[in-house]
Amino acid sequence: MKQNIDFLIKTLNNLESLPIFCGKKWLFWLGSFLTVLAILSFLYIPYGNGDTVYYTMVGRGIFRDHMLPYSYAFDHKPWGVYLFYGAWDKICPFFHGDFFFLSLVLGAVTLYFCRFFGIFNIITASFIYVFFGNIFGILDGNTENVLTAGSAVVLAVLYNGLSNKRFVNYFIPGFMIPLLININYLVAVSLFLPVLFLLFSPRFFKLQYIFIFSIGCTLGLLTSFSPYLIEGNNALQSYFRMQHDFLQNYGGNTVSRISSVLCTIAYTAMFLPVL
Repeated sequence: MKQNIDFLIKTLNNLESLPIFCGKKWLFWLGSFLTVLAILSFLYIPYGNGDTVYYTMVGRGIFRDHMLPYSYAFDHKPWGVYLFYGAWDKICPFFHGDFFFLSLVLGAVTLYFCRFFGIFNIITASFIYVFFGNIFGILDGNTENVLTAGSAVVLAVLYNGLSNKRFVNYFIPGFMIPLLININYLVAVSLFLPVLFLLFSPRFFKLQYIFIFSIGCTLGLLTSFSPYLIEGNNALQSYFRMQHDFLQNYGGNTVSRISSVLCTIAYTAMFLPVL
């Protein structure tokens, strides 16, 4: 512990000497004080972001009224995000700072599982995560926190499976990915290349591992949409139709979308020699 604290103090001293502070320590400490106040403000406000307000409102409808998303309110986000935030709203007993604590929990999960890839100073990493993460708005508890924590868990478990050769280490990531995508679509983008590397690299490649991973993905996908399948009455079809109708008028035109797909294919092809 003493070594960790000493390392943190050394890090702070190095930050003081950065050119941005022009050699003036008072400027560094003033900025630090204001940053701490900004962080503590999340303990006072119930919501730090308008998105989490809406997620919680719809999530409360799921747990309180047993109504699936889009039954009484619409947003183009996947329904898992409302389930997740509704569950956290039920679990966390606080009104003020509710999602600040969610950010800290997800940050702790991220840092813990990142240690599977290499050893680093956990106290310093925690300090950087909270102190500088505040600048980028990660303390408001938005879905980007779920993305980073979920991605860290998936990659750590999958990477660990390469050494212990346990099938469960391939099934769990496969099962988790559809659930995470149903919270934040960007999980599919962020995990695409790392998962391809871990599954198809000649060093690790085995068809049986890919098969187990695929089974996990299939079951995760079915689990994700099981409430709509149980509901029946074309509930799943209505779910996708409303999203499709909204996204058709959201953002770029068809040419822009096709251009984005082609660019993604080109960038992926550039990584194939690495894979």
